[in-house]
This record gives sequence, structure tokens and C-alpha cells, in this order.
Amino acid sequence: MNTSGVLSLVAALALMCACGAADTEHHSLMPVVATAAADAPVTLQLSENDMSQGSMGPRQPASVGPANPNATADAKAVLAGFTALRHNGGQQVLSGQNIGHIEYKLAEGFEKFYRALETSTGSAPSILALDYGYEPPTTVNMRRANQYLLDHCQRGGIISISLHPKNPFTGNNVDDRQTGGKPFSDILTKGSETHQRWMATLAAVADGLEELRDTNVTVLWRPLHEMNGKWFWWTVNADGDFVTPEEFTALWREMFVYFTETRDLDNLLWVYAPNVQVDPDLMPSDFYYPGDDYVDIVGLDYYRNSLDELNAGGSYDRLAAIDKPMGLAEVGPANWAKAHPNGRYDTTQVIRAIETDYPKISFFTFWHGWQTGFRRARSAIIENQNADELMSHENVATLGDMPALFRPHSCQQ
Repeated sequence: MNTSGVLSLVAALALMCACGAADTEHHSLMPVVATAAADAPVTLQLSENDMSQGSMGPRQPASVGPANPNATADAKAVLAGFTALRHNGGQQVLSGQNIGHIEYKLAEGFEKFYRALETSTGSAPSILALDYGYEPPTTVNMRRANQYLLDHCQRGGIISISLHPKNPFTGNNVDDRQTGGKPFSDILTKGSETHQRWMATLAAVADGLEELRDTNVTVLWRPLHEMNGKWFWWTVNADGDFVTPEEFTALWREMFVYFTETRDLDNLLWVYAPNVQVDPDLMPSDFYYPGDDYVDIVGLDYYRNSLDELNAGGSYDRLAAIDKPMGLAEVGPANWAKAHPNGRYDTTQVIRAIETDYPKISFFTFWHGWQTGFRRARSAIIENQNADELMSHENVATLGDMPALFRPHSCQQ
């Protein structure tokens, strides 16, 4: 992004956020946006046209403050920054890159997808993302992963963590959708073997997140994503049907209470991220929304070779109506073999689509490349076309633009 773009954006956002920024020095290196609402929640008043009839009933005005009332000052500031960006009409969109998961060539992923992008384009992404799942989380692998996150935070960037946990019903991998004949409610039944396995996983994950909390790292925490599809265990019941919204909501809220109240993980911002409803067999994007008091940010996961279907089934419109900061939590080319473009995906189409059709989106994160046997999926920014143009686009915020958009993180001190 060019300097004039940053300056004009900061000036515009400063006017929008006059609710608390009047005493902040207004120049391009000051975080006039993030400090605007860092200390006090603000209630947004929605018109009748902004109300949506999702699975949880009529949508009420969303609070701009964190879902966790004990959120750290840093978490509040990061959320305030995203809230301000939500209202700028796609004129400043944070770039993001996932580098892998805790046991899948993480060091190699960092070099290939993050460092190579910075070396090639001269810009690092604003958001560094990785996954705590697929393999069981341990002190060793989470500590190793956390070092990449801390380093990025200390450079002024935003951190995002997703979770692909093993199936607690069977103990098998995340894509095992069986419940072993048990009702889905077994995972919510204290004392059951399934619940004990699940809580052991959450306890191990919380240990890793706790280390980040203790080093003042705010985390965009994105668990149980793509819940409106049937490819992961957390929304499939014993009959192979979708679980009810009430069942998924109970699962999400139990995690929320355990992390926030039992483990004091006040550094988390909670991200609800369904898949775009590209197939009629998927549920609508807001079907499993667990409630405003348990979510800070919403996002969509989307893998197609164009952005033409991003609002399929009203997926974008439904999440935009929730009136929370919004992003593309995962985006990139079609990842199944016959449709995968093998590095020919035009990355700049993402920002063009946001500018013209999806102005509520304030960040995007590309997934990492991966290989299984002879099959290789090129999903990262640097593996596809026009990475230079994307990272230098006037409306794409990279790591170097962060001081103008967000208050300095405590991890930088």
C-alpha cells in the first residue's frame, strides 16, 4: 500500500472513531484507530433492514466490545482496530498467510510461505496464522509454534490460530465423523469418556494459549470452523446428520467458558468462521452462530478459482448482518485435484472483489501449500500469480502498514 493511501485512510478512520480519539495525536505513525474504543463497549443501533432471521432468532444489535468482559487492553485495542476497518468500505484490508500446523513442516512453511513472500515482494503479511490441530498438541510443538507467533507480534503483526482437534468420540483424526454409536450429547456429558477426552484436548490447547497470554500476544482464536459442512466431526451426529444449532452452540460456549473463566485466557478474540454455502447440502453461514456474547469476529472460508460465489446462499450477507468485524478467514484456489489451478490463481482478484462487492471484509488469510503423496496443492500467496501486485495494492495492508492502523502491542515492549 502506498503512503498516501495510509494517510488518507487514517484521516478518514480518525473521523469515524471520534468517539474516543480526540486526544490522540493524528499522524500516520499513531494508532488513532485502535485506541478509539479500546476501553469501553459501544452498542451499534441497527435498522430493521440490518436484522437477520438466523437460526437463533431475530438478530439484536451487536456490541463492539469484546465477548469476554475481562479481555486484555491489547485484545480490546485489536478488536477496536478491526471494528474501525469494518466501516471503511474495503479501503484497507489486512493481508494474511497461514504457514501450517504444529507438526506439519512448520519451519519449512514459515520459510516458504511467509519469509519467501516478504523477500520476493518486500512486504510481510499483516496476519500470521497457523493451526494447533491435526496432531495432538504438546508443550514442545506448541512452544515451537508460539515462537513464530511471538516474533510476528513483536514486529507489530496480528496472530491467528485455528484448531483441527482429533475426534474425541473415537480418538481418530479430525476428519473421522463417527461418534462410535454415541449421541452427540455425550461430548457435553460430564464424566463421559468423550467429554473427558475433549476436555483433555482443551486443557492442552489452553496451555499453549496461556504461554501467548503471558507474553502479551493477542490471538484471533478460530476453533470449530467450517461447521456448516459435514467434513469435520463437530457438527455430525450418530446418524450422519447435522447436529442441531443448540448442540453446536453448547459445545462452543463450553469451550468459551472454560477458556475465559477457568483458564483466564483473556488474550483471545473469538472468530466464528463457517464455509461459504457453495453447495445446497451445506447449512447457511449463520446457522450455527453461537451468539453475540460468545463471538468477536466473523469470517468465511472459501476455496474457488474466482470470487463469484462468495455470497452463495447469502453467505456474505448473513454474516454482514451480524455487524461484527468480518474477514475471509481462509481463501484461495479450489483445492480438489481436478479443479486446482496449480499456481495459476490470480491473488489480486481477492482485493478487487472486496473493493467492488464485499466492502465489509477487512482481512483475508491464504492457507498454506501442502503435499500428500504425489499431489501438491499450491494455496499460499507466493505460490500463485501476482503476489507482488497484491502486496503492493493501495488497499492491502501489509506488516509495514500496521503502526498506522493499530496501537502498538504490549508484546513489542
